[in-house]
Amino acid sequence: MEVKKKEIKKRKLNDAGGDGNTKVRLGNLSFDLDGQVDEIKKLFEDCGKVKNVQMITRKDGRFAGVAIIEFENASAATSALEKHDQDLYGRKMNLSYSTEDSKQQSRGGTFNSRPPTEKPPGCTTIFIGNLSYDITEDVVYEFFGDCGGIKEVRWQNGDFTGIGWVEFYDTNGPDMAVAKAGQMVLGRQIRIDYAAPRKSRF
Repeated sequence: MEVKKKEIKKRKLNDAGGDGNTKVRLGNLSFDLDGQVDEIKKLFEDCGKVKNVQMITRKDGRFAGVAIIEFENASAATSALEKHDQDLYGRKMNLSYSTEDSKQQSRGGTFNSRPPTEKPPGCTTIFIGNLSYDITEDVVYEFFGDCGGIKEVRWQNGDFTGIGWVEFYDTNGPDMAVAKAGQMVLGRQIRIDYAAPRKSRF
């Protein structure tokens, strides 16, 4: 059954649970925002008092296009989510509740329990794991829609086991997608990694 985009967006914003949560994850940020903590605080000052802004970096120290904002109270965090899809420096922000300890950084600037593997030459595909059994292709297309054109979404052959692959049209897509690792999708923290060539997986 087709899932409407508005329904998908609502799920994505609330999957992490907002009960008392004071932290919001900002994804798909422009790399021009590197170090611009005051700029982010200013953008969200109308939502409530900001206690802290953490800019997430990759293993090599580069900004990963992700930040965690901690507000003084949960209502401020809820108000911040209204800025989901708002344009900032030419890119639409991807906002969701953050349920992770801000110290749980891993290589690649994500909250993955495992660091991403080395990107294969010419890689255009990512592996996605820990997926909800309610997931659909529409949800995947919506979640990765800001990472570039998607060529195909594939599930594992046979019975669905919570994993799949997303193939992009160019090599930039996987880099942006891997930065989303650890976000909540339909109530589960998605695992994302670069994928080996297809012939090696099947």
